[in-house]
Amino acid sequence: ASLCRQAQAAGLKAKSVFTITPGSEQVRATIERDGIAKTFRDIGGVVLANACGPCIGQWNRQDKQQGEKNSIISSYNRNFTGRNDANTATHAFVASPEITTALAFGGSLGFNPLTDTIE
Repeated sequence: ASLCRQAQAAGLKAKSVFTITPGSEQVRATIERDGIAKTFRDIGGVVLANACGPCIGQWNRQDKQQGEKNSIISSYNRNFTGRNDANTATHAFVASPEITTALAFGGSLGFNPLTDTIE
């Protein structure tokens, strides 16, 4: 949330699909209560229900066709091919929440948050 607040203060929005899946109902309620979910939404994020949607292949992606090669990055350990969106051509990589958030603002897996700048 800290990175999102910094980006919001700079007038930035996520350049790629940025979904947030709370780990429990308590976490979901807490981020709603504390305004963190609003911050995520304000920068272009989508806060999902605290359920197993993407992690069990129920992500209804509209940006890629079945069979189209692509890559995603997530901060949870469901990283084998096809796991998130049921597309066997999707390769999933795991990184920290901070890196996945930075990449959402960078808009590409080629973005290096240590050396690149966001415009």
